[in-house]
Amino acid sequence: MQQQLKNLGCYITPKAVRFDFPAIHLEQKHHLSFWNAMIISSALQMKCNILWTEDLNSGQSVDGLVIQNPFGH
Repeated sequence: MQQQLKNLGCYITPKAVRFDFPAIHLEQKHHLSFWNAMIISSALQMKCNILWTEDLNSGQSVDGLVIQNPFGH
């Protein structure tokens, strides 16, 4: 599957974002879904400090990236 993802990655990801499987590491380390790990990995590679999403736990920190819910209290 990793080779298939590598092949797919060269077509769908911007050149500013590497696609060399940091998402798989995040998925395993933080018990995330693969797709959430892909989003977090991209945000980390782009040097974001905050990720605004309603799909993860607000206030959670993943490798220095803080998750915030835009609809939270």
